Amino acid sequence: MFDKAFIVSSALFADRQEDTHRVLLGVGWRAEVVNGPKVDASWLTPARPGGSIAVAKTHLETVRQGLSSGCEVIAIFEDDVLLRNDTNEILAQGRSELPPSWELLYLGAAFSRAPEPFTDHLLRVRGAGHFHAYLLSQSGMKRMVDHLERWLARPEGHFDWIFGWNAFIVNPIAAIQRSGYSATDGTYVDRETRDYFTYFHKDEFMRHLKIR
Repeated sequence: MFDKAFIVSSALFADRQEDTHRVLLGVGWRAEVVNGPKVDASWLTPARPGGSIAVAKTHLETVRQGLSSGCEVIAIFEDDVLLRNDTNEILAQGRSELPPSWELLYLGAAFSRAPEPFTDHLLRVRGAGHFHAYLLSQSGMKRMVDHLERWLARPEGHFDWIFGWNAFIVNPIAAIQRSGYSATDGTYVDRETRDYFTYFHKDEFMRHLKIR
C-alpha cells in the first residue's frame, strides 16, 4: 500500500513517538521517525506560533527523504495520530480505487469545502487540511515539496491546507488526532470535538479505535 512510512515529530516528544509506534504496530505498520528542528525565536509572530514553522519544516524534510529514497508511495503520520483497528482494510479498499493521476490520499482531514463522492470507498477532496495521516504518490511528493517551500518562504495562514490537488480521502475515515497540545496551533486542542466528523460518523469511528 506504501513503500515507506514516516512519523513527523520532535526529539522533545519521545513519549508521543512511542505512542505512535504502538498505534502503527497495532495495524501492522512500522515507521521511521523524522525529528524536526527546535523552534527558533525568530519564527514567533503574533499571528503564527513558531511550532507551525517547525512542523512544516519537518513535513518538508520527510517528503524529501521519501523522494530521495526512490519511493513511489509514502505514508506520513504526525506523532498524535489515532487509527481505527480496521485501517488496513479501509486503506486497501481506497488505494484500489484511486485513479493513476492521484497525488494525495488522506486517512483523515478537516474540510473547507464538502468532499465529493468518487467511488464506494473514496471521496474527492477540493479543499482540506490537517496532515496527521496521509499518503503521497511521487507526483504528490514533488508537489508537496513545492507547496511547503512556498509556504515557508512566506508563512501566512496554515501550511497544512491544500486546494485544487488531485486529492482524495478514504471513506470511512481511518485516522484522527489525539487530543492534547498542538505545536501548530500553540494551544491545547480537543480534537474529538473538531470537524473531522462533519461528513463522517463519529460513533462508528470511535467503536473501531485501536488505542485511545
